[in-house]
This record gives sequence, C-alpha cells and structure tokens, in this order.
Amino acid sequence: MSVILATLPPIATQLLVATFLFCIGTSIGSFINVVVYRLPGGQSLSRPGSRCPACNHSIRWYDNIPVFSWFFLKGRCRDCNAKISARYPVVEAITGLTFVFVAAVEFLHNGTNLPGTYAYHMLLLCTLFSASLIEVDGNKVPARLAIPTSLVGLLTLIFWPQLQSGSPGLDGPIAGLLGAGVGTVLGVVASYASQPRTDHGTIVCLACVGLFLGYQAVICLFIIALCIRLVAVVFPKMQSIPPSAWLTLATFVWIVVWRQPLA
Repeated sequence: MSVILATLPPIATQLLVATFLFCIGTSIGSFINVVVYRLPGGQSLSRPGSRCPACNHSIRWYDNIPVFSWFFLKGRCRDCNAKISARYPVVEAITGLTFVFVAAVEFLHNGTNLPGTYAYHMLLLCTLFSASLIEVDGNKVPARLAIPTSLVGLLTLIFWPQLQSGSPGLDGPIAGLLGAGVGTVLGVVASYASQPRTDHGTIVCLACVGLFLGYQAVICLFIIALCIRLVAVVFPKMQSIPPSAWLTLATFVWIVVWRQPLA
C-alpha cells in the first residue's frame, strides 16, 4: 500500500487518504446511530442486526451503506416504505467530515505522531458526540457509554502521558495516572459548578474530557460553559440545547486549536 501511495502525486495521495478516512468516519457514524438508539434502552449493540424500526425487517447490506443508501432509497424503507429520518445520514456525514478535518490538522501539527494522537482524539470526540445525541433525544447518558472509552484513555496515558497536559515535573506511567486522575476529578467538579442542576450526561462528558485532555482543557471548557449559560439568558432558545452538545463542539475546537509538543 505504501509503495502505491509513493507513486501517486501528492494531491492524489491526499484525496485518497481523505476518501478513506471519510468512509471510515461515516461507518463509525453509522455505529453511533446504533449506539444512540439502543444504548439508553439497555439493548445489545450487536444483536439483532440493523432493522427497520417500523416493519422490523432486516436491512440488506447494500441498503446499509452510510450516507449514500439513504439517498438511493429516497429516505424510505425498501420493504414497508416507512420514512427514514434524515438524521441518520447527517450524523454519518458529520462524523466522516470530522475524521477528515481532524486528520488534516493533526498531520500538519504532529507529523509522525499522527496515528496515536488522531485515534486518541477521535475516540473522545465520538464518545461525546454519542452522548450529546442521546441527550438531544431526551434520554439519560448511560455510564457504560464512557466506561470503554475511559479504560482505553487511561491505558493509553499510562504508556503515553504526553498526550495530555499531565503533571508538571513527572514523567512515565506515574505522570499518566496522576494526570488522568486530576483531570477526571476536576471534570466532575467542573460539571457540578457549571450549572445548578447537573445532569448525568454533563458529568460523564466532562470527566472524559478531563481524563483525555487534562486539567487545562477542563478549566477552559468550564469557562466556556459559564459564558454559554450567560448567553442563554439573553437567548432562551439556546437552553433547549443540552450542555453535552456545547461541550462536544468546544472539545472539537480545543483539539483543533490547542497544540503542545509531543515526545
């Protein structure tokens, strides 16, 4: 594969990589749709396979291609003609574009560190995106949404503590554990301090942000949360948007803008 890429012009290589990442992102976006639909109800994420919620008919593999199948089917089930929400392809497309955009930014700033930092950041963003969509639907964010993400993040920081702001003066696994612990605790504290009635989703999201990105990100996002609360007083319609959605957007901006040297 690397030999083939080396023979292509730079622009062709970039387009090929971007297309590949977009396809991966839309596929993960399709899985996010499954998570958002099934996880709040305690259903399995793997069984049964994808089905039409109206007629319960299994969706054929060629009708389950992210983004494109919705347009091919004109937004309706092939079997019962029930309408399929446009949110499905929108979520898939947003996830795909996010995968491409973050990869471009990470490549420009991190170079050879791209694969590790990229996967690390995308795992966090996908978890936050799932949480925000669950809250948009009016459901509580289950704790088990963040458990796999938190375990992966913690293990990653033990071996690569430089991925977050960590603990000044320390290095190695101790720095990773301490940085993860401080960030997580500060994230939980910030979630309670940012609003009078803290919902479960905000706690889960800010705890994950603290674990993955460190105390500096939590402090910054805490200030942003307070500013959004003040603006929402002037624009009441903003209050209908769950805090986790604002947090996901702010975390995306932080990942794109904030840079620190990686060892």
